[in-house]
Amino acid sequence: MEDFKPNHQYHFEFTGKGTEFFRIWIVNTLLSILTLGIYSAWAKVRTNQYFYGNTKLDDASFQYLADPIKILKGRLIAITLFISYYLLANFYPVYGLYFLIIGLLIIPLLFVLSQSFRMKNTAYRNITFNFHGKIKDSYKIFLIPFIAIIAINAISLTLLPLQEKLLETEETQTEHNTYNDSVQGTDNSSHQETDNKDANKNDNTRPSTNQGSMLSDEELEQLKQGGIALFILSLTLMLLFPVWQYLISRFQLDHTGYGETQFSFHSSIWQFYKMYLLLLLEVIAISIIFALCIAGLVSVLAEGFSTETFQENSGIVIIAIIGYLSIYLYLFAAYSSKHLNLVISSIRIDHIELSSSLTATGFFWLYLTNTILIGISLGLFIPWVRIRSARYRLENIQLFMEQDLNQFTSRQQGDSSAIGEEVGTLFDIDVGL
Repeated sequence: MEDFKPNHQYHFEFTGKGTEFFRIWIVNTLLSILTLGIYSAWAKVRTNQYFYGNTKLDDASFQYLADPIKILKGRLIAITLFISYYLLANFYPVYGLYFLIIGLLIIPLLFVLSQSFRMKNTAYRNITFNFHGKIKDSYKIFLIPFIAIIAINAISLTLLPLQEKLLETEETQTEHNTYNDSVQGTDNSSHQETDNKDANKNDNTRPSTNQGSMLSDEELEQLKQGGIALFILSLTLMLLFPVWQYLISRFQLDHTGYGETQFSFHSSIWQFYKMYLLLLLEVIAISIIFALCIAGLVSVLAEGFSTETFQENSGIVIIAIIGYLSIYLYLFAAYSSKHLNLVISSIRIDHIELSSSLTATGFFWLYLTNTILIGISLGLFIPWVRIRSARYRLENIQLFMEQDLNQFTSRQQGDSSAIGEEVGTLFDIDVGL
């Protein structure tokens, strides 16, 4: 977009208030409990309508148009599937694996249907968004990670009997060693003749090391190779995660539209790897600093460790725990800010560009204060937390464009089969930004 000349700049604005949303939140929570979760679909619609209605761009609000009945249908199906998988995985692991495979196979379908559902129920200035991603393209993106996940679960299930057998052997050996220690203690406290009689008698009751099923050399080799295979698959999945995340973002945004205008995603795989490399460097640097602090703490406690010493240095221990939690929050904040900035700043809508200026320190302060406030209020501050989070995210996003927003016009939804449209309204699964 070399000829792009931003003549207009707009900032997103969020006007929601904690006291207003608290009234909605408390009613939603109570009714959802009283109705055993059935009202949660209406609660989601009311919540989204409040947040969308208070999200403004050029003094115009967004709209959420979803029907709670359709959301309820999707949630009932999702809950049924989850309970079925949980029961099978715990009581019939093999069938649980089969169910997992079937569930993974329908996720690309649900992904497309849920994106379509969310976009067509989101509007700005009475113009709806749309999503026209193809199901077959979704399967192409999800294929490789799904194969890896299925392979990991299959190998784990295959190695499960060997792991249980190895654990049984270790438990038997532990019992045998404990028994020998007790017999030896008895032997040292009795005379030699009595000792011999007891030894002969105990030979009949001593647990045998052969009672536990010892693993053969072939089984040990199989367990070793399985562990290596699991490590390689997990490492490969981790190294390819940025690629998969890039493909998901590109698929989402390249097939999303607003009125007659299509979105496009202008980023690269390298930018995603760069983001994770920077995060890795931060993790290494912070880990070194934290390790040095822990080493100092251990050296202090190691000097004549006792209950009194621990009590005297309890403040240091508390500081170390708080430091660890703070590091976790900061790293999560760093990831959130970098990822959102990368994705949002890569969005193009014809001659429109978006920019995000979120920071790790800003997110960290938000997460830290939100966590403290929720803890102090026993959860009652959740509505204010959601308001604060939405305001921070939205007010750090800018929109640059050559023309005025009023020049956008609505367009008809593309032709689609009635069956596909009906199935799509059954699901409301949030898979997105």
